[in-house]
Amino acid sequence: MTGFSDEFLLATAKYLNEGDNLLAKPLPYYRYGAEPDVWFKPTLVWEVHAAGISLSPTYPAAAHLVHLILRLACTAHNNNTACGAG
Repeated sequence: MTGFSDEFLLATAKYLNEGDNLLAKPLPYYRYGAEPDVWFKPTLVWEVHAAGISLSPTYPAAAHLVHLILRLACTAHNNNTACGAG
């Protein structure tokens, strides 16, 4: 269960499969561990609300940014105090 509607997922799949969104190979700056079935241009940003975040050893995309994301989320929920502080 993703939390996204079927209509949204179908529209997104259609968008990603049309035009020049599909790539024959990864762009030079892509960092990845597993080889996916398809490659896309980085054109979408999805906001995901979740109870927790874990790092995947298989899919390390943006793993170097997770500490920043966790800090921002924690700060926002703790009245602008850093995680673990008062």
